[in-house]
Amino acid sequence: MSGNNQEKIARTWIPCPICGSEDSQPIYETVQYAGQTLGRMTTRLVLCGECDFVYNNPRPGDNTLAQYYESDLNASGQIYREASSGGATDKVHQAQLDFMVGRNDAPGSLLDVGCGRGLFLGRAARRFPGAEVAGLDPSNAAAEIARGNGLAVHHGSLENMADGLGTFDMVCAFSVLEHVGDPLGFLKLLKPLVAPGGHLFLEVPESTHPTPGLVEFFNFEHLGHFTASTLREILVRAGFVLTAIAEDMRPGGRLVVSAVVEGSTEMEPPPRIDPAHEKQRFLTSLDHYKQEMKTLADDFRARLLKYISRWVEADARIGVYGAGIHTEYLLGVLEELAPVVYCLLDTDPRKQGRPFHQWKVYGPDDIVDLNLDAILISSQRFEDEIHEALRPHWEAGLTVIRCYGE
Repeated sequence: MSGNNQEKIARTWIPCPICGSEDSQPIYETVQYAGQTLGRMTTRLVLCGECDFVYNNPRPGDNTLAQYYESDLNASGQIYREASSGGATDKVHQAQLDFMVGRNDAPGSLLDVGCGRGLFLGRAARRFPGAEVAGLDPSNAAAEIARGNGLAVHHGSLENMADGLGTFDMVCAFSVLEHVGDPLGFLKLLKPLVAPGGHLFLEVPESTHPTPGLVEFFNFEHLGHFTASTLREILVRAGFVLTAIAEDMRPGGRLVVSAVVEGSTEMEPPPRIDPAHEKQRFLTSLDHYKQEMKTLADDFRARLLKYISRWVEADARIGVYGAGIHTEYLLGVLEELAPVVYCLLDTDPRKQGRPFHQWKVYGPDDIVDLNLDAILISSQRFEDEIHEALRPHWEAGLTVIRCYGE
């Protein structure tokens, strides 16, 4: 893996972000490459001895993380995602909206906190054509893109903007809470934004089903790692009542919940959640994850070296699809790959034409002119989508290799 071997930034020890207890025990530790802004970083997960919340401790300061999110193209919120109908991101948004419609099929207003470039917000506006739809994001670049697409998106932090936003029938924070330094304070700021009879919707990674991969599931960006039990606990402490929950039980799935303000007349029977069961489920899955991660690099090498040896013999021109963190890790565990790489490919127009290490990054439209002999897909989450997008090329005879699938 590339990058300096010395950690570049200071980190701070904190008490539990949910209950404030300083009683915790370490349960997992990993060293990760955190991009050019942060360099290499040790991430340590601890389990709170009082409320069972799992969180990163120590961790970078809020200002350091804010700089990273704003400047690093591989940071969450910066990562380019295709907006095409039927793609992986679009399917996630459809599932989110289907869940929301089950609580309210005709909202008058919706606020998406942490809306990024507005991909979900745009789909929500089409799903609820009569609703007032608005977004908030701390990234000025993302907010400008969303506004350029005709969406009413505010630039700023929730702390600075909450008082002037008004109230909404639906308030969403998808893939946000796990990134927040003070998740309890964040939820308390959301509470007055929920109109009477309205709903709060949250989505976080399903931490009881972590996915082994070259890029850590328990990564440095995710400061907290929620289960259904700890998500309910933090909602209660913030003045909400959990009303519905949807769990994607596949590896790497998501946990989606709805909640109402405590005392609301729109109450549903709360779902049953056993905290002891959730804790044990998390710890068991973590043990399995640790074992799989130990053999992951060796499995990758065994799988891909056979292709590399053929490419070396044939003096082949190889393109690696993905100019991001996954490729940083791939080059780290498979040093033999670098000499056979001719170029990088990426859908993000901001990366195209720029160097990635010693290689130039091209877009998918350049593939034919590059006369490549093979493409290696360097992505986990979007591997299926990229492979399908490359269908015209592999049907025409170009070799396309997947890191994870067959």
